[in-house]
Amino acid sequence: NVLWHDPALLRDGGSYANGAIILAGWSPLADTAPNQQFVSEYRGTMGREPDVFSAFAYDALRLSRHLVITGHKRTPSQCRDGLMTLIGFDGLTGVIAGKRSGELVHQATWITVSDGAFKLLEPLQ
Repeated sequence: NVLWHDPALLRDGGSYANGAIILAGWSPLADTAPNQQFVSEYRGTMGREPDVFSAFAYDALRLSRHLVITGHKRTPSQCRDGLMTLIGFDGLTGVIAGKRSGELVHQATWITVSDGAFKLLEPLQ
């Protein structure tokens, strides 16, 4: 794993890692039903833990399906326009929205290290 949310941080950092706050694109710790189903099915199918890249790929496919089936987008330009006006798509990586620039944005996922383990930080309201 090339990201900070890695068991090597816990192993190599020891007590120095406690209190660390990490920005992550996604976490298997999120206790939503869709996330836990994804983690379980990924483990069963792939035989390993999912990583952030797997979660983003899953969201990308679900979002593409949403645009084509629900949004009735059939051409590349229709899909582009659909992405730029997207509001509130609930993905594993957070609620996704589109910007006129074509960039997709989603909620940040924050993780901390506490007592030698990763724990999900709840977003501030």
